[in-house]
Amino acid sequence: MGNPVALLLKGPEVPLPRGYSFKDFKGHERSEVRLKWWSSAEGSLRDVVLSVPDVEDIPEVSIPAEIRDILYPEHEPPVFCGHYKMRGTPEISSSNAVCLELPGGSMRLPLGRRGHVNFARQSGDRVGP
Repeated sequence: MGNPVALLLKGPEVPLPRGYSFKDFKGHERSEVRLKWWSSAEGSLRDVVLSVPDVEDIPEVSIPAEIRDILYPEHEPPVFCGHYKMRGTPEISSSNAVCLELPGGSMRLPLGRRGHVNFARQSGDRVGP
């Protein structure tokens, strides 16, 4: 997993299957991808990748076992996370994890940035809007 500080700030990065790569938002070719570690272990690899401009660049394959082992299990306590530069509409990704940060919008944030503030509530052992 490498540097613990990078892991804490960016989340886990894993290599893509052999022969696959993608161009990041700055046009750099990448063969490793960040994971939505809070996501469910069901679905395809495309469902758990993060910061990929065109998800079609990622193979539509089952989530490999070594990646499923990194994902946050459904039976664990609720967790709120952020700092992932998510895009689109905020959503609750699983019953026990939610990513709160999405850039954009009109609210004034520190350092002159603009954006929305997203909220979630916890009720017992599950999270909800």
